[in-house]
Amino acid sequence: MNIKVSKLQEAFFSTYPAFRYSKGKILLSAFTPATQIYYLKKGHIRQYLTTAAGEEITFHVFRPIAYFPIMLSLSDTQNVYSFEALTTVEGYRAPVTDVIAFLKKNPEVLFDLTTRLSRGITGLLVKIENQTYKNAYLKVVSLLIHLTKIYGEGIGVNGTTCYRISLPLSQANLATWVGLQRETLSRQIEILEKRKIIAYEKHYILIRNFEALQEQISLH
Repeated sequence: MNIKVSKLQEAFFSTYPAFRYSKGKILLSAFTPATQIYYLKKGHIRQYLTTAAGEEITFHVFRPIAYFPIMLSLSDTQNVYSFEALTTVEGYRAPVTDVIAFLKKNPEVLFDLTTRLSRGITGLLVKIENQTYKNAYLKVVSLLIHLTKIYGEGIGVNGTTCYRISLPLSQANLATWVGLQRETLSRQIEILEKRKIIAYEKHYILIRNFEALQEQISLH
């Protein structure tokens, strides 16, 4: 994000009420009208759907700087999702009508938002792609590749470049992303750990060998 866009957004949203919620807090529940747009400055927010059977399906994780649920507001779509704080989160919230007026007056901000929404749609396409794999292992591998590309932070470990996925995702969270039972997902994670492709580091996933992770798709 360029500096001008960042300053414009900060100047606009900071005139509205601030929010701060702890991990696990539901900021917006399913079927609750989305009358406010949340501007996330710190932390991560999980967007998920709860099925009739009570299962949770994760669709997206928002990171700073993001607005939500802007897609629902722009498309005038009923909110069927819940938005949960994965970490302590901070930001501002403004009325939908004010945010839309702000975007119309600032094409640079609108273009930046459109770019980020496009990345979000790409993430949904990856999710659909994951579901085409019948193999649970490949579903997990494909998800980890996607998370590394979007949220991976390069770090040096023993002279080699590894990637830390900057989301504090539990195995239960990962399971909801790929539609697997937690026990099934745990078995796939164990395989990847034994192959020294990934590791856990203080509740974060460390991709020890990204090339090897990508090769799993063609090998299985």
